[in-house]
Amino acid sequence: MKFTKLRLPTLVLLLSGWTASAQVPDAPDLQKAFVSFRMTTETLAVNEPSKEALAEWYLNMINMDRVVVNDLLQKDINRDYPRAERLAFLIVNTAVSAWLTDILYTPMHERAHAEAAAANGATSTWFSTHSKPQDRVTIGELYLKMIGGDLGGMTHFSGELTRVGNARFEAAGLNQQALFAEELSFQTVENGNFNVSDYVHYFANKMSIPIYYVALKHDPTSDLTHYATDLSQLGKTPGLDNAGATRKMFQYSMASALLSGRGWEGFHAMVNYVQTGNTQVDTMSFQTPLGEISWPEITTFLNDMGISIKAETRLKTSETRSTYLSVEKSVVGDQIIEVGAGEKFVVGSTTLSAGVVASSQKRYGIKLGFLRDLDGKHRWFLFGDVDRDNGTLDGLRLNYQNDKPVTRANVGVGYRN
Repeated sequence: MKFTKLRLPTLVLLLSGWTASAQVPDAPDLQKAFVSFRMTTETLAVNEPSKEALAEWYLNMINMDRVVVNDLLQKDINRDYPRAERLAFLIVNTAVSAWLTDILYTPMHERAHAEAAAANGATSTWFSTHSKPQDRVTIGELYLKMIGGDLGGMTHFSGELTRVGNARFEAAGLNQQALFAEELSFQTVENGNFNVSDYVHYFANKMSIPIYYVALKHDPTSDLTHYATDLSQLGKTPGLDNAGATRKMFQYSMASALLSGRGWEGFHAMVNYVQTGNTQVDTMSFQTPLGEISWPEITTFLNDMGISIKAETRLKTSETRSTYLSVEKSVVGDQIIEVGAGEKFVVGSTTLSAGVVASSQKRYGIKLGFLRDLDGKHRWFLFGDVDRDNGTLDGLRLNYQNDKPVTRANVGVGYRN
């Protein structure tokens, strides 16, 4: 039996479909949306919800939180509050958002571990809280226990994993959080602004590796420690001991966060709210002869081949067309380069998207998607996507195996306003 645990201070503090290939985003079309809510086949699955379904639920809860928080923040009287009172309100909102994001990302994180274990030889998986590791609960029960005040989540499995499987298992939870922050980033780019209510949810996931490193640095059972051991035994970290490898993960992840546009936008949104009472700031972008380019989102990922860094950006050429570009390169371990490109455009009341990703290992992925306006008001919509991947780094973070091509499909309905 193997386990991983998540035990983070509450105040230090999910993406269904398009989390790969140049991050071609799903759901909303190019029109800006303040809030959106989606329900897909992943969410409605009869079996235990997948990590994608949990991430989708997480996004829906964040959107509902945004509505409530902004309704409070944007009341007319709020603009007359002195800065000290706005700062106090921001601190209270931070505490509430930290509690909300903690109970939402923990099940998503642990479910990703379980799926990685199942894809690599585990015969069964189950969960428990850190405070009661002897329990055997479902992911839904774990969620309820988190609401009830239990701290942390643990994933257990029976069976044996290969060393590669172990590396995938240990990396899965942190990678899922990184993917979730990536999805929040591109929702922000699509909408053209960063909302102050989102900063806790973004940073809690974007900074998951640094938080683990600081909070669990001396814990021999942490995900980072186990992952570093697996990389070493796979021969991916020559010249580095476990402490050196985990330090590299921390350094690369911190650099990624500091270089990403959304991180600075989140900080700007907080300062701007305290100073002016406005809850949104424009996303960082540059005008070029080709169109408007967003400041890149940069993410550190943990792979069984080593550690990699991925940069993604959007080129908006018109109100109805955007191009998405990405490049990912290994910084520790096997030398792999992966590039992706995607296109998204509006035809009448339908938004179409397509994306491809190719790796120097001769691995490929392709994605296709659509969104159809249902009410003529761009509020209710039908959407779907399908992707096929034969083992790219992006695909491995979703499917946890590269033995054969994997095809995934998803259909859903949503509302935005």
